[in-house]
Amino acid sequence: MELAIRHFEDDGRSKTLLIISEGNDYFPHKTFKETVTKARLLGIACDIAMVADHSFYGTKSIQYYGYHVRDLAGKTNGHYIEVGSKQKNVARSVEKLSEGILSRAPNSM
Repeated sequence: MELAIRHFEDDGRSKTLLIISEGNDYFPHKTFKETVTKARLLGIACDIAMVADHSFYGTKSIQYYGYHVRDLAGKTNGHYIEVGSKQKNVARSVEKLSEGILSRAPNSM
């Protein structure tokens, strides 16, 4: 993720980083904090699409997979979507993410 963030410039424009993950998202605390800080400074919203053939939740509906990237989306004003493994969810999820990305872009009119 650090490699991707390094490619963004600090030019005042809104930016979006789309992260597609299956949920293995462990960040050491310091690395997570640094990633959030850098994304915020550069104005990067991190949108997350969770795609996997396993559940993201453990017992008592506690999120086990994708916990950190969900937090990253929230802290950077991004969107978080659980696509899962069903093909029928893909089109709706892509549409929702696209709307979110386009809503952050400045109007060109």
